[in-house]
Amino acid sequence: MNKKTLRRFLLCLIPVILYTVTSPLTAQDMVTITANDVFYQPEMTIKAFTLENDAALEIDGTLGIYNDRGRELLFYGWILDAASRKPVWHMLKNKGTYDEEINPFEDSISLPKGNYEIYYTARINNTNVRVGEPPGFLARVFNAIFGSRRTDLFDEIEMERLYLSVSGSSRDIREIDQKRLFDTLQKDAVISINRTGDAQSIKKAFRLTKETKIRVYTLGESQRRNLYDYAWIEDVQNFKMIFQMDRKNEKRAGGALKNTLYDRIITFPAGQYLVYYATDNSHSYPEWNSLPPYDPRFWGITLWTVSPGDRQNVEQIGEVEFPEPILAITKVGNKKNISRTIKLRKSMDIKILCIGEGDPLKKIMYDHGWIAKAGTEEETWKMNGRETDFAGGHIKNRSLCETIRMDRGTYVVGYVTDGSHSYPKWNAAPPSFPEFWGITLWVTNEKNRGSVEIL
Repeated sequence: MNKKTLRRFLLCLIPVILYTVTSPLTAQDMVTITANDVFYQPEMTIKAFTLENDAALEIDGTLGIYNDRGRELLFYGWILDAASRKPVWHMLKNKGTYDEEINPFEDSISLPKGNYEIYYTARINNTNVRVGEPPGFLARVFNAIFGSRRTDLFDEIEMERLYLSVSGSSRDIREIDQKRLFDTLQKDAVISINRTGDAQSIKKAFRLTKETKIRVYTLGESQRRNLYDYAWIEDVQNFKMIFQMDRKNEKRAGGALKNTLYDRIITFPAGQYLVYYATDNSHSYPEWNSLPPYDPRFWGITLWTVSPGDRQNVEQIGEVEFPEPILAITKVGNKKNISRTIKLRKSMDIKILCIGEGDPLKKIMYDHGWIAKAGTEEETWKMNGRETDFAGGHIKNRSLCETIRMDRGTYVVGYVTDGSHSYPKWNAAPPSFPEFWGITLWVTNEKNRGSVEIL
């Protein structure tokens, strides 16, 4: 081939090369992951994908909006970062720009390498609606919102047009099993109480062999300073509250305004811990009565070690192990005044736990314990309402756990209750340790146990 012919050939080839380099990926190069079967799911459609590299993705789908009598039914979706548990994209970000019924849309997003989850659901945007009992989620939704006035609504909604898709290069994106991803997140956790339903009270225990930094991640429900679905963690050895979800430390969890989130890192000393999660009788997984949070499956509390290597510091335990007390006046009922006499043959440190009923605002106690020198009016110790901690359950459940030095001698240990809210007839939520309602004493050094006598 002479130079003239070669030059002509190269000039013809350049447009082909440029088109190949600059043209979009062919269908064979693309991977599309679609969430579109929400109508058949009692919860919501969930898909998952992994990005092998930082990548640009294309998003398309439809937002469904249906209104009646001031209430709103939405078909919508979002994308969650599996590691941070934070949303990276949400369909309702610009909901105000859409019209009623089905709204097609397209968007693009760049995401870093990692695992992601796609959610697509149908929910009521109304915190005052309680879903009814008929079977089938959407049937209940439509019953609750529209009643008999809109019996033709099923015919009006083109279900096959409702979906959310994510597309990217096959070099970057790959669909993965969302259930397996969720199972891995649970397996890596210190403790996970998740997907909690209505009217549940769950507790789990674990032990730390040394001080460990732990990520505490919990979602719940609260309104007007009231907690309805919430979590707390107690140090069993010291009967101290390590963490309590409250309005001061929470953030928005996405969806309905009442969805709340706590996500912090706490340093836990070595010891035994009890993790609690309690729910009321509405708005929980999976039967939300309003828009669900961004991370619905983790409705509850989950703990992860900050450093993967610290996972070896953790041991899950079935039951909390309490040491044998030297004296226990516990499971005390209404209108009781109980006392016992104890003799110490030498001076020693005594650990005291007292759980009772009090008013945290007025700093006064109604059910409380005390210790006094026998034969005198000299008070050695008393449960002071100003020093108590929250004991779990209702806020009026109070606890005080401390260690004091007691001299050699004889003492009277007592506990008194009023006419309501005591073991086992509670008129509000019971404390975390109902069996310890009363006063309990332990020696801090087992060598001193032989120097104690109960008279």
